Amino acid sequence: MQVNGYAVTSVIFFSLGCYCSMHATCLYWRMVKKLNQALPPDKRVSYVFSYPGKMQLVAMRYAQIFPGDKVKAKYVVLVNLGLVFTGAGVIMLVLYALHH
Repeated sequence: MQVNGYAVTSVIFFSLGCYCSMHATCLYWRMVKKLNQALPPDKRVSYVFSYPGKMQLVAMRYAQIFPGDKVKAKYVVLVNLGLVFTGAGVIMLVLYALHH
């Protein structure tokens, strides 16, 4: 069996994207935990049913309450890297499949 470098590269990109996304999720949960510790019980955020609007709201509130903390910046970078790497890996894999 011959391994094509293009297919291997696409799997590496996809794997990097998955890693960045999983790490971003852990940072998101850390932000939710710290927010819930700082907020009164009626304003707390649930860990379940996350969607882009809720994630953005958590990141904005977190930056307001903890302005010097770098967790939000790391979260934003990892989310974007996850999207880019995963997307690039999928596109490369589709292009490889179309040409072979």
